[in-house]
Amino acid sequence: QIPGSDLLHDLTRKGVISVTVIFVLAKLVQPLVEQPSGGPVRAPKRQKKTEGGKSASLEWASAEMQGWRPAMEDATCIITSLPTPLASQAFFAVFDGHGGSQVSLIASKEFPKVLGACATNLNKAEDC
Repeated sequence: QIPGSDLLHDLTRKGVISVTVIFVLAKLVQPLVEQPSGGPVRAPKRQKKTEGGKSASLEWASAEMQGWRPAMEDATCIITSLPTPLASQAFFAVFDGHGGSQVSLIASKEFPKVLGACATNLNKAEDC
């Protein structure tokens, strides 16, 4: 006969209960523990940073909010006039800071250069 007259052995039942309690406690304590991107945040930062502009044929706006993160980790990139062969295009991007603010900032600065180089190379390949 199974001890406790149920489907789980006493030792197994105690193990399942212990693991469940530990898991719940870990989830409750997690917001208070220092995050990899900085210290604990008790309330979201709701202050918004807005930016806008326009060109001859385009009007744009962006808004950023830090939220629960200890620091703003996202970066935006707005280029309303790209070089040839993309001169008739505009570029708008948000780089999410999951890798940290340094990664998103570098991506926002370097990606347009890579995009321009790729477009130039594709344009040269079409001329061949």
